[in-house]
Amino acid sequence: MVKNSHDKKTKHMKYFLDFGGHHGEGMMHFIDEYKIDKDWVIYTFEPNKLTFDVLKNIKYKDCNITPINKGIWVKDTVLTFKPETTSESYGGNEDGAGSTFIDLNDWNIKNNGNYGAGTFDKTYDVEVVDVSNLIRGLIDVEFLLVKMDIEGSEYAVLRKMIDDDTISIVNDIYVEFHDWAMVSQTENSTNELMQEITNKGVNIKKWI
Repeated sequence: MVKNSHDKKTKHMKYFLDFGGHHGEGMMHFIDEYKIDKDWVIYTFEPNKLTFDVLKNIKYKDCNITPINKGIWVKDTVLTFKPETTSESYGGNEDGAGSTFIDLNDWNIKNNGNYGAGTFDKTYDVEVVDVSNLIRGLIDVEFLLVKMDIEGSEYAVLRKMIDDDTISIVNDIYVEFHDWAMVSQTENSTNELMQEITNKGVNIKKWI
């Protein structure tokens, strides 16, 4: 049970939540950028089982890294995951960066000249974690850094965080937005979402 997790007198823990760990590229970038050390707690989430096989073995700068083979969502449940199978020139594996939980009718990944995108021929079920419960469960938060690269799910997840105000627990958040690859989202909807989060006093930046 979290006890007084947001009382300024008890805050002393620094956390880095890495949503969409892939092969650890983003995680290592932010470890360097924020000079994260062993005193931080890092949770890196990756739903793709092939990608997770790489991520789970990453050790970096003596950091306290906990890899978790689950996705991030608006509630605790099981969702159908669509792994992107890359072309043979990229290895032909089901570990493409465009792997997603969202409906493929909304996932126009080949848009904007991205003709190197792979295919989505297989699916499997993956556990997903309620983002708000996760954040509320962090103990004695002094500083919370979030990197979010979750292939279209960011819109639902961020709106949930705004609605229940768990976004206000975050200090800095970096998001790779995928409006360019989605039918349901636009650059305007992204900018409006970012402004809502900024208005909450949270430092939000587009990543990549």
